Amino acid sequence: MSVLRSCPFCGSGKNDVVTDELGEKSPALAMINGAGAAVACLVCKATGPNAKTPEQAAEKWNTRLPE
Repeated sequence: MSVLRSCPFCGSGKNDVVTDELGEKSPALAMINGAGAAVACLVCKATGPNAKTPEQAAEKWNTRLPE
């Protein structure tokens, strides 16, 4: 899996992929709605787009509009 870019909202580098495999142990689980995976910022709690796999979630998180 690719390295995750910093959060586009708060700038934190503390983010991780959450998956529905974590069950109720993941506080971000409700945000991904059983989609499979998403990236969540551990500081501001922002979440990226839902994806089927952690690799796809990371790719979607890292995709940004040109600045």
